Amino acid sequence: MYVEYPTTMKLFLSILLFLLFFGLSLIHFYWASGGLLGFTNALPANEQGIPVLNPTTSESIHRGIILLLFGLF
Repeated sequence: MYVEYPTTMKLFLSILLFLLFFGLSLIHFYWASGGLLGFTNALPANEQGIPVLNPTTSESIHRGIILLLFGLF
């Protein structure tokens, strides 16, 4: 059975999801511009502590754009 949620609930969830994806995109744009806060903690590492992934600036920009588009649509 389909339940119609009140308009205020839809608006609240839409704003919440937009803010979440917008915040995530800002973090990726920050990393792309050279910021290091949280960068090493976000990357997986092997047993020796060496990062397994080494994302480039363009990859961070692309992920930021994709996250921003998720938030807008």
